[in-house]
Amino acid sequence: MTNPLKQVHEGATFSEAYHVGRTAVVVADEQTYRIEVLKAYGPGSALYTAQCWAQKTVSVPPAALVLPSRAEHEDVTLWVRHPFDSPLEGKSAKRVLAHALHCLAEQHAPAPG
Repeated sequence: MTNPLKQVHEGATFSEAYHVGRTAVVVADEQTYRIEVLKAYGPGSALYTAQCWAQKTVSVPPAALVLPSRAEHEDVTLWVRHPFDSPLEGKSAKRVLAHALHCLAEQHAPAPG
């Protein structure tokens, strides 16, 4: 069977198509992060890339909610992009995930000295 994402991209219905090769959810300093390793389908897209998201809870007034609420404010959980210092890419989903986890851990490492 051929890859359906490759067929979707070749059919020009979508401008981009991705396969999530690996996903990891980790917690550092009481902050939850989700790392996704993606493989893009299209010309020149043989590499896997990683992106990171941080979980945030925000308080939203009832007027901003789709469903009515009697509460003064409603807490909503969002995933907000958490960029890496430089793009992460490679030929192996496992290696890209390992590199992404290493980079995230370095961001949370105690400062020397």
